[in-house]
Amino acid sequence: MDTPHLALTGTAHHEAGHAVIALALGGTVRGISLRPVGGDWHGDVSLRFPDTDQAVPDLVVALLAGAHAEHRWHALHRPTHTAYPYDIDAGAAPDRDLVHDLLAALPRRERPTQRELDARAARLVLTHWAHVEHLAARLVQHEHRDRTRS
Repeated sequence: MDTPHLALTGTAHHEAGHAVIALALGGTVRGISLRPVGGDWHGDVSLRFPDTDQAVPDLVVALLAGAHAEHRWHALHRPTHTAYPYDIDAGAAPDRDLVHDLLAALPRRERPTQRELDARAARLVLTHWAHVEHLAARLVQHEHRDRTRS
């Protein structure tokens, strides 16, 4: 695979991780978009959770799941650094910034630790990996179909 396709595939797994874990936790996915930016790909996913005490922790888990899914894809497919020269954790910084803001807004006594939510995200990605891969493949296929029509 060439670098642009690897970038698309990695981004698709990242966004699929958010979406699949949100659905597994009872949330809804309002949309997923992938767009080329220079030689890279950026993704967005719009998630919604029922208004309960668990909404913020579940949203945080879904946000953290994106990087876990991309890391798992990377570990399974092992693209070379030359072909995939991306720092997954740096790319997930906006997700972590939002996680920090969401958790900081909770009263301290009601706030779960980011570490426990991150561990939960990692476990859920492993549990639902087949769904993450399936959705990521569909996202990549959709982008290729759209590019060939343009």
